[in-house]
Amino acid sequence: MKRLIISLFVYTTVVCATTINVPADYTTIQAGIDASSNGDTVLVQSGTYTGSGNKDLEIGGKSITIISASGATSTIIDCENNGRGFLFPQEQGATLILDGFTIQNGTPNDGNDGGGILCISGNSLTIKNCIIKNNQNSGLYFSYCSPIVINCIISGNTSEWWGGGLNLDQSAAEIKNCLISGNTSPGKGGGIVVQHNSPNIVNCTITENSAPEGGGIYCYQAFPTVTNSILWNDAPEEVYFDDSFNSNSIMIAYSDIQGGSAGIVTNNNGTVYWETGNINTDPLFTDEGGGDYTLQSGSSCIDAGTALFVWQGDTLVNLSPGEYVDSDPDMGAFEYDVVSTTEDFPLTPYKFVLHQNYPNPV
Repeated sequence: MKRLIISLFVYTTVVCATTINVPADYTTIQAGIDASSNGDTVLVQSGTYTGSGNKDLEIGGKSITIISASGATSTIIDCENNGRGFLFPQEQGATLILDGFTIQNGTPNDGNDGGGILCISGNSLTIKNCIIKNNQNSGLYFSYCSPIVINCIISGNTSEWWGGGLNLDQSAAEIKNCLISGNTSPGKGGGIVVQHNSPNIVNCTITENSAPEGGGIYCYQAFPTVTNSILWNDAPEEVYFDDSFNSNSIMIAYSDIQGGSAGIVTNNNGTVYWETGNINTDPLFTDEGGGDYTLQSGSSCIDAGTALFVWQGDTLVNLSPGEYVDSDPDMGAFEYDVVSTTEDFPLTPYKFVLHQNYPNPV
C-alpha cells in the first residue's frame, strides 16, 4: 500500500514597527507621517518647522507615535498664523501619541476651532510633554473623542468665543499635571470650556485666565471632577455654570480654589460637591508676574494633595510614591522640591520649571 505524505509548511511573517526620522528620512513632518504605518514612530529632530509640510498635519487614520528627539523647548511647530498645528479628523478608532513639541501661532484656515490641535470623533489621542501657546480659535479643541493631556503647558491662547485654552465638547478627557495659564476668550471659558461631558482634572494649575464668564472653567451641561489642583487669579471667577441649559455639577477635592465654594458661580443651575481637603489660601507662586507657577517654601499647597482618591466608585487619583516628593502629593502642576532644577522655556512671559522625579514622564 502506498501512502501519500503531504508536508505542510507554515510561514509566518513578523511585521516590525519602524522608526521614521525627520528630517533625515523625510524633510517634513507630514511626509514622515504619510510614510508611516500602524505601530510606527515618527521621530522628529530639533528645529523649528514651518511651511505647508509642517502644519495642519493630518494622520490619515493611522495608529502611530509622533515624538521629538529633544523635547518641546527645541522642537517647534510654528504655524506662522497660517494654519493649525495638528488636525485629527474622524479616523475610525486611531490611537495616537504626540510627545514633546511646542505648537505655536496656529490660526485655522478652515473656519474651525483648535489653532494648536483639533481632534474630532473616533480618535484616542494622548498629548504629553507639549507646549501649546499663542494659538487662535482655542489652543486645543476636542469633539467626540477621548484625549489624555498630561504634563503640558497651555498658555497665551485665545478663542473667537468659547474656550481660550481648551474646549472639551462631548469628549471624556483626562487632564493631568498641566499648567493652563494666560488664556483668554471674549465670550466664555478663558481657561477651559467643558460641554456635555465629565473630564477628570488632576494636579493642574489653572491661573491668570480670563473671559466675561468663567475665567477658569466654564461648564455647559457638564460634570467635571477636580482633584489636587490650584484655581487662582482667574477672572472674573474660577468656575461658572451656564444658566441656559440643563444643570451642571462639579466635584472638587484636595484643591486650592480662590474664594472657596462660595466663589463658584452656579446661577442656581447645578451642584458643587465640595469634598474633603479643599483650601482657599494664596498658593505662593514663585514669580507670578514672570509666569513661574512653582510653589515657594511655606505654601499651603505643599503636601496638601492626596495619592488616592475614589469618588462615587471611580478612582480619580492613584499615584505611586515615585510620582511625588515627601509624604503626600502637592496641589498644582509642579511638585515642590528644594533640590529642583530650572529650565526656562521660550514662552513670553511664561516659564516652565521641571522638578526632580515629578511628573514622571514614563
